[in-house]
Order: sequence, then structure tokens, then C-alpha cells
Amino acid sequence: MPDGTLPPGAIPQTGAAPRRQIGLRVLLALLMGGFGLLATGAAALMLGAQLEQRLQRDIGAEFTVAAERLADLLNRSLFERLREVQLLAFLPLMRDGGGRPEEQREVLRQVQSHHQGYALLMLIAPDGRVIASSNGSLEGLDVTGDEYFRQGRLRSFVGGVRDPGLLAPRPGDTARLIDLAAPVFDAAGALRGVVAGPLFWDWAAALSREALAPLRERRRGVDAVLLSRDGEVLPGQAIAAGEARLESLAPGALPMLARGRAGSAVAGSLLVGFAPMRGQRDLPGPGWTVLVRGDAAAALSPVQRLRHRILGWGAAAALLAALLGWGIAGVVARPLQRLSAAARRLRSDLAVPIPRSGRVREVATLADSLASLLTTLRRREHELAEGEARLRAVLEQMPVGVVLVEMPSGRLCFRNARALQILGRPLELDTPLTLQAAFGSLRRDGLPYEAEDFPVARALRLGETVVAEPMLYCRDDGKVISLEMNAAPVRGTAGQSLLVVCTFEDVTESRLTAEHNRVLAREVDHRAKNALAVVQAALRMTRADSLEAFVRAVEGRVSALARAQIRLAEEEWRGAGLHALLKGEMAALLGDGLHGALELEGPELILKVEAVQPLSLVVHELASNAARHGAMSRPGGRVTLRWHQERDAARGSDMLHLQWMELDGPALSGPPARRGFGARVIETTARQQLGGTVHWEWRQAGLCCQMMVPMTRLVTEITAD
Repeated sequence: MPDGTLPPGAIPQTGAAPRRQIGLRVLLALLMGGFGLLATGAAALMLGAQLEQRLQRDIGAEFTVAAERLADLLNRSLFERLREVQLLAFLPLMRDGGGRPEEQREVLRQVQSHHQGYALLMLIAPDGRVIASSNGSLEGLDVTGDEYFRQGRLRSFVGGVRDPGLLAPRPGDTARLIDLAAPVFDAAGALRGVVAGPLFWDWAAALSREALAPLRERRRGVDAVLLSRDGEVLPGQAIAAGEARLESLAPGALPMLARGRAGSAVAGSLLVGFAPMRGQRDLPGPGWTVLVRGDAAAALSPVQRLRHRILGWGAAAALLAALLGWGIAGVVARPLQRLSAAARRLRSDLAVPIPRSGRVREVATLADSLASLLTTLRRREHELAEGEARLRAVLEQMPVGVVLVEMPSGRLCFRNARALQILGRPLELDTPLTLQAAFGSLRRDGLPYEAEDFPVARALRLGETVVAEPMLYCRDDGKVISLEMNAAPVRGTAGQSLLVVCTFEDVTESRLTAEHNRVLAREVDHRAKNALAVVQAALRMTRADSLEAFVRAVEGRVSALARAQIRLAEEEWRGAGLHALLKGEMAALLGDGLHGALELEGPELILKVEAVQPLSLVVHELASNAARHGAMSRPGGRVTLRWHQERDAARGSDMLHLQWMELDGPALSGPPARRGFGARVIETTARQQLGGTVHWEWRQAGLCCQMMVPMTRLVTEITAD
């Protein structure tokens, strides 16, 4: 909402005219020519795309056929070589075990001479020692560590591509080998050895040249790549950097290969046909994949030439359409030019007549509408100024902060005095509100708001309605206050975005009061539950032979717990002194008989809150036992309570040693025949609630109970000796 309105009769200024403008006639000519050129270009693109897809599909099918042919040749050749190795394994000379090495060597040499792809043919004994080889090398060598020997002992084997090792034709030769092996069994089925025949990788390269020769006559730059079962390029093949795996060589081929199907794909600037090696007859094959690749740009060059011809024809047609549009536009543009000239003069002279044209109905209607619009505009501007003044008066009286922001620019166009009072900082009009208000805004976790996440920004950008969103705000004076923000877009009758209204209220005091009440309620609830749980535990731990005894025992234990609660409440739940607790428990149980009968010796300790009730219960049980059966059951009996801190080497921690000793009571001859329930209560409480231990001594002078409790479980601080 602007700060002022136009005075009645004034004409709104739209700003200075741009320095360079284009005429309607020129615009129509350019549009007609542009549309012609655009239509021709679109047709060229669509037709070229269709032809390119069809040609790419045909060439891809051609590459796929070549890949399948190469895969079939490799399968057949591997099958034939493996059959030769298997036949060698079935020869009686190999199976009987009585053959001489020179005869076996001769047979292996003759088989290798018929196929130069073999690097070597070997007969290996069951213990891994080479018995005979086709060229006499490696005989006597132990090959038990080689995979072809380990696998060949079990079944016919086709290995992967590997380095030649000792079989390299020359030192440093980079030739690669493919291992073939078959087991040799005698007539009884016993293993007699393994026949192995490593093939040179050049065998596969030769088959590749043979299979791709017809395709290379039609397509230049075609090559083949073989991949392992794991999708990696087999060694010894020249590939570019980053093309070591199937995903980079043929994207999308993996799902089809997993189903054993061949196909084609586009990989960057290459067309790729691929086919899996499925094996031959009972030979499962090595699981390789064959890729045939070619340059896509060279293959699709006819489509590019056709596209360029179509674009040339379209340019000529577009030029003709532009010339035709220039002539037609002259008839339409002249009346509009006169009308626009009159509209420009209206800025300085309201008496300028609006020209009318009787030939073009639309132009006449436009002139009449322009005159009527001027009259209506003056009246509406006056009404808007009055309505704005009333709205400002209402917003200034609202008890909450109010700001109005234009959509979609985010420019602040109004803020009332209450908004400035709450935020404690100026808000500049005609500047983006989110950059001003978001500065200093904090989330409930203390992190600052990003400008785009501020409620007003979300209402501007997303059209979101924000209701009572809590946030913290840091004023210029350093005070942090709590706000509740509301923001919502305001739309016109036609649904267009007009404004964002944001209201906010300082809720610091109300939030502090509510939080204090919640904390107080939780504390009261927690303490009440703890007291109830302790009373229930005391009831469960109490045993008696009669109802009267049970009532006395329960009353005594609940009274001890109640005294602990009262003592903690008096200290505002900060803990309790050990000296006061011991003396208070003894006085509550023995009354006037305590005078001169109790001796306390030890430093003053401040007990933890959670240790007060368990220790009160332990002292109550000891005092109750002393009053019924021990030193305090007869005149002259005494109780001495001593405590001190000592180091427990076994635990590696400081312990409180508390000693209860009764004197001048009934003489004891030893431990009681039956352990009382009070003793079990003491031991259970000391062990489970205080993490300590209890030791009993039934001396002739009276009972002696010693308790060791970790200082960390019991004490907060030592105040005096």
C-alpha cells in the first residue's frame, strides 16, 4: 500500500518512454517471418529426430548382429579347443598311467601343431607336477598353486584372461592367456592327472577381425571389446580412460544381459551393440560379453545433411512470409499509430481529442474505451485514497504488530507503530521485509532463520499460511523476546496475488509463566510418584507373624521414609546431613532413652537426595532391632556409630565405612539360628540402592554391623570433621 494517492484529475505517469522502440508494421513482418522460420526449424528437427532414431535403431541392430556373430565364433572356437583338451584326457596313453613321457610329449606336440593358438599343452600328475609338455618346457614344475590345475582336477575348466607368467614367448612380453583344462580318469574312475592347454589371447583378436571384416567395409572405425563376467574389460584391449566397465561402455545393457539377451545402446558419441557368450552345447562358456562399437556421428551424417537442406528451404520461405507481412501490416498499423500519438500528448494536455476511425471497428472501440477509462480512473483514484486512509487508521490502533508486504517483490509498504515497538528496530519502507525482519530472528532451538525460511518469505514464495509460529527475536537493545508470527497471502477477486499480511505479538511473559507452571507440575508429580513407589516397596519388604506385628513394622518403615521426606523438604531437596539423619532416626525410635546411649563419631557429610531414604531405612532397621533384641532393650545399653572414608584398592574408588556397634546389651553366643527379615531388608537396600556391602559380627558384647558404600553413590560433599 503506497503512502499517498494521486490527486483527482491527475493522469498516472508510466515513466519515460524507452529510447528504442519497434513499430507495429516491423513487428508484424518479423513475427510472420519468424513464425515461418520457426515452423521450418521445428519440422527439420522433428523429421531429423525421427530419421535419426530409425537410422540409429537400424545401425544398432547391425552392430548387435555383428556382436552375436563374434560371440558365436568365440563360443565355437572355445568349444573346439576344450573338446581337443578333453579328447587328449580320454586317450589311453594319458589314462593308463603306464605311458612314457616322450610318447605323451609327442602326442601333445602334434595336437598343438594343428592349432597355433595354444601357448602350450601339458599333462600334469595328480600331485601337481608337470609330467610332459608339448615343447618340453616346464616339465617337473609344481603347478599346484595354479587355478587351472585346481579346477581341472574336478571338471572341464575354461578360465579367465591372465598374464602369461613363465609361458611368455619372450621376457617382458605382454601376451595374455586363457586357460583350458580337463581331468584324466582311468577305467576305475581314479584321477590320473590333468590335461591343460593355455590359449594365446591373440586367438580372440583374430576371430574379432574375421567377424567384423564385412561390417568394417561399410562402417569405418568399428571395433570390438570383450568384457569379463563381472562387467570389466578383459586385459590386453585398447580402451579410453573411464571405459573399464560395462556401465560406461554400454549404459542400460546390464538388465538385458542378465536375461541373456542381446541389444544395442548409445554411449556418448558411440553406438554399441552387445551380446552375451552363452556357451556351446554342454560348455557353459566363460560368461563374457561382446561389444561392437562405432562412431555415431559418422553413422548418422546423412541425417545431418538432410536437416541442413530443410533449414535452407525454410529460411527462403520465411523471408517471403516477412515481405508479405510488411505489406499487410501497413493497412492495420496506420490508425493505431495515430491513436498512440494522441495518447502520448495526453500526458501534458488533457484537451487533446481522441482520433476516431470509421473504417476499422476495433480501433474506434479502442478510442472510446480510452476516453471512458480516463474518467473512471480519476474517480477510482479518489476512492482508493479515502479507503487507504481509513485502513491505516484501523491498523495503527491494533494491539499487535502489523506489516504489509507487496507480492511478489516482498517490498514493505506498511508497518504500524506497535510493530516498531515490539521489534525495537526500524523497518524501512520500500525495501524487502525478509532482509530486515529475518535479521535477529531465531528458531526455538536458538539457530538463526534463513531469509527464505522466514514466515513472510514462505507466504511470498509458496503461498503458505503461517499460524502462531513461535520464534525468538533479538532486539537492537540485546533483549531476546518470544514472538508468535502469523502470515498469509491476500488475493484479489480474480485470484491474483496482492499482499502478504503479517501480524505478530510479544508472548515473552506468558510463555515464561506457562513454562514455570509446567516445570512445577512435573516436579510435584515426580516426587509424589517417588514417595508412592518407596511406600509400596516398604510394604512388599515387610514380613510379620501377626497382623499387629505387620502393622507395627509397616508403620515404623513408612515413618522412617516420611521423616526422610520431611528432612529433604526442609532442605529444599538439596540433600541432608548424615549426622542429623542418624541422630534424628535414633531419637524418633528410642525417644528419651537416647540420652547418653548414643555415640556418633565421624565427619559431617551432605548426603545425596537419592541416598537419604535408603540410609534412613537401614538405620531404622538397625535401631528397631536394637530396641527389641539388642543393646537398647535393657537399661545401660549403648550404641556407637562411627564412619570414615577409606580407599578400596579392589574397586579403585573411595568408600564410606559405616560401623554400627552395640555395647552392654544381652550377651550373644553367636549368629541367630534364623536370619530376621530386617537383616535382609538392610542387605537388599545397601546392595541394590546404595551399591554397597554389609558385614555382620555377633560379638558377646553385642551386634556389630559394618557397611561399605561408594562415596559417589552416597555423598555430595564433606563439610567438617
